[in-house]
Amino acid sequence: MRVCVRTLTCQCCVAGKPGEPPTEEERRQQAAYEEWMMQYTQYISLNVKAGEDKVAKFRKTKKSLNAKNRQVRIANRKAVRCFDTFSCSVG
Repeated sequence: MRVCVRTLTCQCCVAGKPGEPPTEEERRQQAAYEEWMMQYTQYISLNVKAGEDKVAKFRKTKKSLNAKNRQVRIANRKAVRCFDTFSCSVG
C-alpha cells in the first residue's frame, strides 16, 4: 500500500484497481485515522471556544473601561466649568 501525505482515504492511496474493496489493514488504518481526526477536531473546537470566551471577556472589559472613561471626561468637563465660573465670580 502506498501512503499519501494528504489522507489515508485519498484515491491515490488505494492499492489495486479502483473497484477493488479495501483490505482489512486499510480499513483499520482508515478507522484509526478517522478516530484521530475526530479527536483532533474536538481539541481544536475546544481551543477555539476558549479563545472566543477570552475575546468576549476582553470586549466586555473594554466596553466597561470606555464607559468609565466617558463618565470621567464628563465629570471633568463639569468640574472645569464650575471652576471657571467660581474663579470668574470671585475675581
